[in-house]
Amino acid sequence: MKLVLLLAFIFLAAAPSFATLAAHRVPTAANITVSTPASTPVAISLSQGSSGRPTSARIIGSVVGGSVKLNGLIAVFTPAGGCLKGTFTYALSNRRGESNPAIVTVIID
Repeated sequence: MKLVLLLAFIFLAAAPSFATLAAHRVPTAANITVSTPASTPVAISLSQGSSGRPTSARIIGSVVGGSVKLNGLIAVFTPAGGCLKGTFTYALSNRRGESNPAIVTVIID
């Protein structure tokens, strides 16, 4: 009986938790839509709706309707004058790899 309990303890102690398993997956990115008044920068958390514990982000391709600056997993979008909508594509990554591309749409009021 003691051997069975000892083996059960060793197994449970060595088994990874769900949180640990999530950290060992490639992240997934989600499409995001936000709004902002004209000429007003908006901070966008690129990790919202994501999974796999991303640690960094990058912009893929061109930004339409404004400009973007990245600070970790936060993108600050500044609308260009006269634009009613802005978009950019991004990807998230962690040590396991890079996510699918996802699109951020900014509605400019």
